[in-house]
Amino acid sequence: PIIGSGFYADSQTGAAAATGVGEDIMKGCLSFAIVERMAAGQPVQQACEDVLRAHAEKLERLGGECGSMSVRKGNIGAATNLDRFPFVAGRYTGEHKLMTVKNCMKNVIQA
Repeated sequence: PIIGSGFYADSQTGAAAATGVGEDIMKGCLSFAIVERMAAGQPVQQACEDVLRAHAEKLERLGGECGSMSVRKGNIGAATNLDRFPFVAGRYTGEHKLMTVKNCMKNVIQA
C-alpha cells in the first residue's frame, strides 16, 4: 500500500485504512484525507463517507468508472461503494466483532 492511500496514521489524530481498487484509491489519498478531516474535528463516520463519496463522484465526473473502494477507521467508522462490505473490528483485549457497512453512495431515495 502507498502511505496516504491504502493507510495513514497520525499519532495525535488516529489512523485510516482503505481496500479495493488501489489505482482509484491512490488518486485521492483517501486514508490521508479521512485523517485530515478527523483532525479538523469531523466525526469519524462522516469523514469516511464524505471522503469516499466526493472521491467517487470526482472519478466519475472525469469520465472514468469508479472501482470498488472501502475505508475503515478505528473508533469505528466505515464507508464503501460496494453493496455491502464486511469487516472485523478488534481490540487489544482480544475482543472482536464482525460488522457490515452498506453502500454510502445510495443514500438518495428514488421516488
